[in-house]
Order: sequence, then C-alpha cells, then structure tokens
Amino acid sequence: MSGSAPPAVDQVTRRFRLAACALVLAAVAFSQRPGQLVGDTKFDLVVNPAGMLARSLHLWDPQGGFGQVQNQAYGYLFPMGPFFWLGEQLTIPGWVVQRLWWSLLLGVAFVGMVKLAEALGLGTPTTRLVAGFAYALSPRILTTIGPISIEAWPSALAPWVLVPLVVGASRGSPRRAALLSGLAVAAVGGVNAAATFAVIPLGALWLLTREPGPRRRALMTWWPLFVVLGTAWWLVPLLLLGRFSPPFLDYIETASVTTLPTTLFDSLRGTSHWVPFVDSTWLAGNDLISTSYLALNSGVLLLAGVVGMTIRQNPHRQFLVLATLLGLLMVTAGHGGVLQGWFAGTEREALDAALAPLRNVHKFDPVIRIPVVLGLAHLLGVLREQARDGAGQREHDVRRSGDRLAYAGVLVVCLISVAGAAGPALTGRLSPANSFEAVPQYWSNTADWLDQNSDGTTALLVPGSSFAFYVWGDPDDEPLQSLAASRWAVRNAVPLAPAGNIRMLDAIEDQLVSGRPSAGLARYLRRAGIGHLVVRNDLRGNDQPPPVLVHQVLDGSPGIQRVAEFGPDQGSPVRIEEDGESTLVEDGWVERYPAVEIYEVLGAHPAVVASSGPVVVGGPESLLDLLDVGELGDEPTILAVDAPEGIATDDLILTDGLRRREASFARIHDGRSATLEPDDTGRRGAPARDYSLGEARWETQAQILGARSVTASSSRAFADTSGPVLPETLPFAAYDGLTNTAWESDGQDGLPWVELELENPLSVAQVTVVAAGEEGDEVDQVERIQVETDQGLSESYPAPPGQPVTIPLPPGRTSAVRVLRAAPHVGPFRVAEIQIPGVDVDRTLVLPLVEAAWGSPDLVLLSATAGWREACVSVDDDVRCAAGRARVGEEPGALDRTLRLGTGAAYEVSAMAAPVDGQALQGLIQRDQLVNVRSSSSAVQDARASAVAAIDGDPGTTWTADPDDEHPTLSLEWLKERTVRAVHVALDRQAAASEATRLVLDYPGGRQTVELDDTGRAEVEPFRATRVDVRLVAARTTESLHLDGTREPLGVGVSELRLGGTGLLPIELSDVPVDLGCEFGPTLRVGIGLYPTAVTASPQQLFSGGALPARVCGPPTVDVPSGSTRVVLSPAPAFRGVRVLMRTGDRPPAIVSPVDLEDDSPVSRVLVLPPGGGAALAAVRENQNEGWVASAPGPGEVTPVTVDGWQQGWQLTGPVERVEISYGPDRWYRAALAVGLLMLALLAALAVVRRTASGAQPGLRPRRIRPVLLVAGGLLALGLMAGWAALACGAGGVAMAVLLARWGHVDTRSWVAGLLVAAASLYYALRPLGSSDGWAGALGAPQLLVAVALGVLLSVDLEPGRLRSLRRMAGRSSSQ
Repeated sequence: MSGSAPPAVDQVTRRFRLAACALVLAAVAFSQRPGQLVGDTKFDLVVNPAGMLARSLHLWDPQGGFGQVQNQAYGYLFPMGPFFWLGEQLTIPGWVVQRLWWSLLLGVAFVGMVKLAEALGLGTPTTRLVAGFAYALSPRILTTIGPISIEAWPSALAPWVLVPLVVGASRGSPRRAALLSGLAVAAVGGVNAAATFAVIPLGALWLLTREPGPRRRALMTWWPLFVVLGTAWWLVPLLLLGRFSPPFLDYIETASVTTLPTTLFDSLRGTSHWVPFVDSTWLAGNDLISTSYLALNSGVLLLAGVVGMTIRQNPHRQFLVLATLLGLLMVTAGHGGVLQGWFAGTEREALDAALAPLRNVHKFDPVIRIPVVLGLAHLLGVLREQARDGAGQREHDVRRSGDRLAYAGVLVVCLISVAGAAGPALTGRLSPANSFEAVPQYWSNTADWLDQNSDGTTALLVPGSSFAFYVWGDPDDEPLQSLAASRWAVRNAVPLAPAGNIRMLDAIEDQLVSGRPSAGLARYLRRAGIGHLVVRNDLRGNDQPPPVLVHQVLDGSPGIQRVAEFGPDQGSPVRIEEDGESTLVEDGWVERYPAVEIYEVLGAHPAVVASSGPVVVGGPESLLDLLDVGELGDEPTILAVDAPEGIATDDLILTDGLRRREASFARIHDGRSATLEPDDTGRRGAPARDYSLGEARWETQAQILGARSVTASSSRAFADTSGPVLPETLPFAAYDGLTNTAWESDGQDGLPWVELELENPLSVAQVTVVAAGEEGDEVDQVERIQVETDQGLSESYPAPPGQPVTIPLPPGRTSAVRVLRAAPHVGPFRVAEIQIPGVDVDRTLVLPLVEAAWGSPDLVLLSATAGWREACVSVDDDVRCAAGRARVGEEPGALDRTLRLGTGAAYEVSAMAAPVDGQALQGLIQRDQLVNVRSSSSAVQDARASAVAAIDGDPGTTWTADPDDEHPTLSLEWLKERTVRAVHVALDRQAAASEATRLVLDYPGGRQTVELDDTGRAEVEPFRATRVDVRLVAARTTESLHLDGTREPLGVGVSELRLGGTGLLPIELSDVPVDLGCEFGPTLRVGIGLYPTAVTASPQQLFSGGALPARVCGPPTVDVPSGSTRVVLSPAPAFRGVRVLMRTGDRPPAIVSPVDLEDDSPVSRVLVLPPGGGAALAAVRENQNEGWVASAPGPGEVTPVTVDGWQQGWQLTGPVERVEISYGPDRWYRAALAVGLLMLALLAALAVVRRTASGAQPGLRPRRIRPVLLVAGGLLALGLMAGWAALACGAGGVAMAVLLARWGHVDTRSWVAGLLVAAASLYYALRPLGSSDGWAGALGAPQLLVAVALGVLLSVDLEPGRLRSLRRMAGRSSSQ
C-alpha cells in the first residue's frame, strides 16, 4: 500500500483498468432514459448553449423577467457551458451531450478518488477501484447528477483539489502543487459559489495538519493565491451580483427547510439534500431515503469506511477523523430536528441572514464523503495485505485461509453494497421524472411568432407556475428562455426581480384566479410594457387556476384579444361516458384549448413620457384597482414608499392596497396570509415576511377592536399552513358575527385552539360556541370542545356543526377565553362563531398616516381584499357552477377601514357592491315578473345556480339542488289561474348536475307523477292552478371526478323548465339598469355619519353578478376630518360592499406619449423624447436597478426614480430631448471576466510547463494532535452538532473506547464504532421516509448511536499507556 510510482507495465495496466471502469460508469450514464432530455441544471445548455453563453457576457439581461441581474450565469462560461456548446457544434443530439456530461462527471469523480487514495498510500490498486466506484456512486452524486448536475460537479472535483496538495507535501515543487490544486478549484466553476467553496476545507485542513516547515509555508502561501487567481473570473462578478441583485435569497427556501434532513446519520450517509424529501420527481434521491435496502447497503459501506479510516495501520487516521468531524460540523449546522446543537437556532438565523449563500449546508458533503470512502479503500487494502502476508507462511495455513476468506468475504460484501447503494443508477432512475424527447414544435412556433411581433414589448406567460412543468415534460426552465430572442417574463418560484415587480405580477395572477373580467387589466398590462400574454394550456400541476377561469378573464376584459394559437388541444373532456354511465370531470370546470394561445394587449409600448404623475399611497397592486374604477390613465405613478424627499403631492391618491401580510414564497397562488396587525412579524421565521416595499409605515395593517387580540394555535389563514392559504379562515372569523364563516385550524395541528384576550378582565359565566362543518364530514365526527379561562377548564361538550352550544365556565374573572378541541379528532378544527356576553369584537384595516405636510388626498380608494371568488364560470354559452368553488375572501362581511389624515377634506363618495345570493336578491331579480320561482335547496350559492336559472330562457344556466336534499323541488307561482298540459325539463350536458327522470307535480287539489322521456318531456292531465311544486323524485345519477381521483355525487339539476299551456315561461331578465332605491344597498358609515346606498343594476346584472355601482344617499359631499376616521361599508341582505371611492373633485389629466427606445446593446438605452417639451417623467418598462445611470445632452437634468413601484423611471428637469442610459456595473463585470479568464489561461499555461524540482525542501510529516485535545475538541463538536445528549453519548463512547483499549484488540474500537453506525442504519431500513411509523430521521436513537460511534472514533489514537488521564473523565461522564 505504497504511494510510490509503479513500474511502467503496472502503469499501463492501471490506466487500462481506470479506462475500463470509466467506460462502465459511462454505460451507467447512457442507460438513464436513453433518447430523453431532462431538465438538468439549465435547459438552455441543451437547446441554445451559444445564446446562453452570449447572455452571460453581460451582467444585465434585458430579455427575461422585465430585465434582471443574471444569477451566476457567468459560472457557465467554464466548464459546463463550453462542453455543451462543443456538443452543439458537433451536432451531437442534446440527450447524448447530457449523458456525455454525466459520464465525464462520474469518470472524474472515480479517477479522482483513485488518485487520491494512491497519493495517500491507502488501499491497493484493486481496493482503490472499489473506493472510486463508491465515491462516484455516492448518495450525493446520485441525488444531484440528474436534476442539477452542476451541484454534483464540485463533488467530482473535490479529490482533485486534494491530490496535488498531498503529493506536494512530500515531494516535487510546492508551488506547482499549489498551482495544480488551484486549477482544480477553478475547474469547479462559479455556477454556485457555496458548492465551489465546499472543495476548499479539506485542502486547508490537510495543510494545517502538516508539520511546519519551508514546504508547508510555500504551499500555504501559493495555494490561496492560485485559488484566488483561478477563481477571480467569477469572484468579482459574484460581488457585483451581491451588490446589485435584489435579495432573492430572502424569497426561497429557509434554513429551517434546508437543515431539517441534516441529522447526524443522514449527514454521515450523504442523504442530507432537502429537495428529495419534498419532491418525489428527484427519483434517485427519493429512492435513497424511502427504500429500506438502500439504507442497509449504505450502513455496510459506512461500517467499512469508519473502520478503515481509524484502524491502527492507517497513517492518516487523525486527518481523516478530523475531516469527518469538520464535515459533520458544516453539514449539521443549524439542524432543527429532535437533536439540535447548542447554537442551532442562532446558526439558522445566521443562515437566513449574513450566511444566506451557505444556507444549503448539504453542499459540504464532500468534506465527509472523501474520508469515509478513503477509509473503505484502506480497510479492504489492509485485509488484502493480511491475506497476502499469510500466504507466505506455510506453517500458518489455517490463519492464511482465514485471512483470505475474510478478505474475499468483506470485498464481496462491499462490492455488493456499492452496487446495492447505487441501485437508483443501476435501475435507470438517475434522471428526474417527466423526461421528454424534445420541446414540442409548437413552442418554437410560439417563440418565432413573438420574435416577429413583439415590437420591443414583453410577453408574459400565464398563468404563473413555480417551475416549467408541462404535460409533455419538465424542462424546469421555460422553453422561451432558450427559444425566443424577444422579451418575456413569468411569475415563478425564484423571481430575480425587485419586490414591486413580483407584487405587480401577483396582482395579475390574483385577477386570473378570481375569474372576474377587469375593465382595467389591459391598461395595467400595458403600463407594464406587456404587449402579449402567452396562455399556457399545457401546464402540469395543481397550483394553477383552471384554464376556464383564465379564459373567462381574458375574453371578458376589454383591450385584450386572442391573435394566435399553436399546438394540439389540451385538457380533459367535460364528460366521460363509460359503460352507460356519465361522469363529469372537475365539476365541468374543464375545457379543451390549444396548447398555447397568444393574446395581444392593445397599445403597449416599451417606454413613455408624461407631463406629470400622481403620488400613490399603496402598492403596485393598487394601480389595478385604480384602473378598474377609471381613476388612472397611462401616466406613470410614484408610490409613496419610493417618493424622493420633497416630492410634489398636488396629485395624491390614498389606497389600502399595500397590505401587511406574510407570504408563503413556495406558492404562486393562494400563498398570502390575512392582513396582519402591526406587531405581527409572521410565523414562518423566514428572512423576509413578504415581498415588502420600503418602510412598514406605508402598509395597511389590521386592528382588533373590542379586545386586545384574537389569536389561534394555527389557521389556514396563516402563511405557515400546509396547503393553500385561505385568508377567510382567520381567527377573527370565529367572532365576526357570521355563521357562514369559520376559523379553521391547520389539519396537522394536534392541539388546536382559538383565543380572545379581553381588553379588561371580566367575569364570564358562559360562552356560546357554534362549530362549523364541511361538506362530506361524517355524522359521527362531532367535535367535543372545551373552554379555558384563567379560572380553569370547563367540561367538554359535543358541538354538532351549525348548532349553538352554551358552555358554563368556572366562576371568576378572566383575562382571556380559549376554545379548544377536547378530544382527539382527525383533520382541522372549525369554529363558526363564539359569543361571549358583553363582548363585541370588530376588525378594521388601518391605512397609512398621510402627514399634514402632504395635504389631504385628492382621491381615496378602499377595496375589498383580493381572494373572493365566485362559484360559477362562463365557458362559451355555458355557465358552469359548482359547490366548493366559491371563496368569500378575508372580508365576507363589512368593508371596514380607518383613515388617518393629517389634513381633512370634503369628499364626494360613491361605492360598489356585489350581489349576495339569497331570498332578498331573488326577490329583486324577479321583481315585476309574471311568475316567481323558488327552490327547496341550492347546491351553489350563486344566483346563476338558483331557481331563476331554471326559467330564465338560457339553457346554459342551471339550478342544482343540494345532493343531500331528499325532496328537491322547484315551486312556481303566478297571479291568475292557468292550464298546465305538459312539463319539459332540460339539463345542459355540461352542467354539474344529475338528470331528472321522474317528476311529481303538486298543485292545489291534485298531484301527478310523470316519467320523462328521452327529451325530458312528459304530458300531464291538464289542470288549472296559480302555483305548482315540481318535485324531482328520480334521477340518472352523475358524479364529479376530481383530479385527485375522488368522486362526488351531484345533486339533481334543471337548466330549463317549461309548463306547457301556461304561456308564462321562460321569463325575460331585463338588461336595462335601474336605481333600486336606498333601502336595498349597503350602509356606509363615515365617522359617526350613516348613509344608505342605492345600487344601480338591471335584473340581468343582478343575476350575472359582479361589482355594481352604488350611489350614496345623502349630501353631495362628506366631511372627513383630520385624525382617525372609521369608514365602514356594511352589507345588506342582497349586497356586500366591495369598494368605496372618495374624491375631492376632478383631477387634472396628464399628457402621456410613447417614446422611441433605442436599445442596440443589452446595457444601454437611448430615449428620444417627442418635440415640444413638457415631459416631466419618463418610464422604461423594465425593472428598476440602481446600476442604471442616465444623462441628458444640454442643460436639462435627469434624476433616477422608481415608477409604479418597480419600473426604472427618470425625473426630467429643464429642456430634455434625449436621455442616454447605461448600466454602469457591466463595465466592471466584463473587465473582471476578461482579466479573470486571462489569468486562468495563464495559470493553465504555467501548469503545462514542467520545471525540475529542487528537492531542497524535505517532505512534510503529519502534525500530531495530542489525543486528549482531539477527544476534548471532538466532544465539544458533538455538542455543537447535536447538543448535550450527543455530547453525553460521545463521552460514553470515549469511556467504551477506554475499556476496549485496555482489554480488547487494538482495532476493536474501530470495529465497534463502525458497527454502531451500521446499527443506526437499521432504523432507516425499518422506518424509511414515508413509513407508516414515521421517518427514522425524526428519532433520537439512531443519531445517538452515531454520537456514541463518534466518541469511540475520537479515542482511537489513544495509546493504552496514555489512558490514565482519561479514565477519571470517562468514568465521570458515564456516571452522569
């Protein structure tokens, strides 16, 4: 086991073996889904590597995401980018290039480990090959090579960083050794700085553990220098990225997520990457943590590695043990599991703050993996040497045979374990799921169309999605990124944009999800520079709105028109006919559309100038509301949060749009909490609470009135809930006085409660609680509830859904009342209402304070919180309604606001209201009709699904009875007796209802039962009546099939009902708007003044729903004084308020003109202003960034300003005809790339030139660390990794080692340590991820076993004669 150079013949044999093994690994790579592309790292590398590399030459990318600082794109300039570019130049198919890259990666890892073992003198030529395979097929490489191979590349090169340093420590030129190691670091590339840094610690540790001397000084001087010189080409761009990029690290995974899997055992094993735990499409990584036998195979290899790194024959055991401890310290940093280190919380905070680039601590796995695999090589080598030594001693035949048998057995077991642990590779599961042959041609056609028609505007892909997951495959990156030359954008999970841009995109997504057409949407898109919408009907996933909603919004919004379509139709048919049964898909909320549709937004321009622009207190989302009500044109705005000092506020708009909320950044839709109170910082513990803008004082915040607080253990309205965030389920919903709303706990909350803290302690004798149910709840699932006060806990009481339960409380005063679940119960806890005598609780949203220096706002707009949705959707001529689709939003009752003005004013006030289905609305719709209709029940609370839908003359609208209605009935009345001769019942084929087959007609003096024919018609015995009840007593049952595979029965429905002979049906709903009068609208309260409102609407508008105008019945103006004024729009029986608009008068219009934008370079712009002057504000429809600088030839001045909360704007002072704009940091970026790559080339050239070593410097010997210090430091490290319990177990391991060293074989300690680690793997074999008993990583036992093993390892360097100093400490530790 010598590291000396072998003879020439052996060299040829060795190289042949290496080449053969590398071919085996290449075969493994090519066996992974041959012919299929996968979304590995950057999909551009496969489709358009030249274009990607060209974009990487500039810091600013104008093409994607409304312009952005590219995230580490420079890292692809070497080596990954050129590799794929060369493959393209050689016309090699993309999937082959991907597999060649994987082959290279595996081969580099394999050969590097073999070389390192050889340089260290560990193992034999054969056992080094085994180690090479074990390393190349280690868990981390298997996990990452398919979905993100650039993270596996540092692991592949990590041994090569260490090899020159190991060789240079003993012979040759130390400077050349440092140069070669530095080049190996440079070859890692700069795609991910943290992963690149992970190859450094082992080299540093190697040098630090050598004895001082001239050779070490030379290595420690030259190595850092060459590393810096070799990586300077990406280090400087990295610094520029950190300086000018938005803080996107605040919006991605948090340290609590990344550190959750980093248990002691998982870190030692290499399964510490968090993504496979949450994403099963990472097939190999998920297999490793969810398949029992793979854990056992890993346990065997860990046993061998632990033993081999510490047995007495290993000359590098101290270095390997220290390396393992160092790696475990780095990977387990901040772990938040059952065993946490002493400073885990502080470490997580640091990883979410200053150390955020290192948050993915799993990237430091090579620091652990290399010493473990070297131990494997050495153990097998020692066994081989023992077997060979025994062969020369004939007198010891029995021992010789035993040694040979042991070696052969261990070798075979290790080979089987290497192959077994690499099972995902051998079964073709390295590639992530949903691979594909090619991007469909229709996406290329889409890109070509946009290139020809974009005219400098941006194409927005809708709806947004976290990643590019399509029905045809998962490229991860959007196809347009590599196919299009024009500008495009998408709302995804990792936006590299300022917070204002993200909020703007979220406003668009909220509008699409709502399903409501918008009068202002086209203008909102236009002012963002969006010229086209690319509707993706081929998306895959469940976090997108149904395509029918997206089309309803776009087709109904003026200024947006469909202009192109590409690809085959996608989507499910509405109905599935099978075996004579009819099944409706997704309640009928599906339709087939072309794969890609392009909508044009009329009038979009890449840049504009305006004579003026208002200052808006609010967020980018507020502008859409202003456009909807017609109070904003195309002029740019400046948000108060971005307003420069001394800005003119003669046109000031106050809104409540910038809400204080918490975001679940992983969700694109349904990811924001209910509005928070001022002192509520959120529950997720993330670096950022939301995509926040500037100071919190500009946010609209919630305030509880009548109580100190209303809190809960959890809520689906909180951002940390599992699944979609539902703001309507906030804790206040249990106190809002509405029984149709409810607080709902998270389904994973084991001890749910909701609590009200009183303003002052009260004596509360009893509390009335109304529990809420959910459709589908079992009858026997009745909650048992208790109430807790300061005086104790009440008895438990059953609380059937919807039934008030009065609970007596212990006598005495209390400061809080808590309602909690008394008995275990699966699922969320829902409470509709809690009534406490003498306590009245309200909730208002408090707007930002407008200082007196700014004057009074010229316009105040108060809008209901986004999130309320309707139960019906229009698809062509059909109105498809479904129970469970409606959402009431955060404010289902009153719209309650508190204004805070420094200067008061008189305002003209108007409002908008939305119809609320019920008897009151039905009465208004049917007013003045000859016939009225009502129903026994309705499955959907929407007028379009009410009884009126059955007689409105529109076959596309349908009344549907509640599925639980045992006697579904339509009751019709008219004034004068008429003869009924027949009945006809029609059901729209697309309606979410079952078709009636038999009816019972009840009328004064008679009853008839009739069977409907195939057309839904039946003759009856003629009768005369003024009313008739049509009871549907039999139906052809239809179910709704949902995407999750569940089925739901549908109630019986009627699209059109005719009574032959009456001449009354259908009715006609007028479309002429009328003033309904002041007695029907919501009531407006301003301060202490109460004002009724009158809604103006036609019966058809009342039936169709949507926001309707309402005038305030009262004086022409309402005074709003300075200070705080509460404005409340309370609901009426038929309407709920959705907006309040307050104006001081007409605002002066701004003159807005498009300007010519010359952008021949990605980093320069020229604005040519229209003649005539008068322009005061220019806006480039691109993300704001402080790197942009501008100048104007002549006496005029140009000052940067943020427009609309996210766009790059410029305030123009004096005569300005031309504005020249450039991105300043790009010069430093390109210079750094040029100089850095030149230095890298020079270093490579120096490496080629060989110089004869002087040999004057002696080789370095290991620097021995006193065993006592090693033990003490190791135990301290255990406490840092896993806390006091781990330290105690480690101390126990030390005590065990003391005993074993005294009475056992010298290497017994190593085997015991290895067996302890192997024993820990048994837990993972018995309880893999997904086990019904839970995941083993959540247990303390396997981690404590590893802690004991580490304690034993720390003591392996202790000589028996030196144990006396530790016996007392060991005994003391073991007795605690």
